[in-house]
Amino acid sequence: MSNESGAQLSELRELAQQNIGQLNRSATGWIALVRKALDAAEANLVAFCDHASQLARAESPVECVRLQTEFLKSSMASMQKQSGEMMRVGKEAAE
Repeated sequence: MSNESGAQLSELRELAQQNIGQLNRSATGWIALVRKALDAAEANLVAFCDHASQLARAESPVECVRLQTEFLKSSMASMQKQSGEMMRVGKEAAE
């Protein structure tokens, strides 16, 4: 093998290693994002089921309205927190 062929092969190997490293970092980042999304979905489902149980036990329409108001407030706060976390993890995944 000539020196030129050896140099080209070495460059190709280095490029392949860089690409593999970049792919690995990207995959790791996106997996972290998916995990964060699944965690958020689980938390939202648990909160919804808890809310539905509370509504089922409500003894008056006024209590239902109070429960619904509390649920909406907590849901909005939770979604705001979750979206911030998802944006942070997504940003890290894109780097």
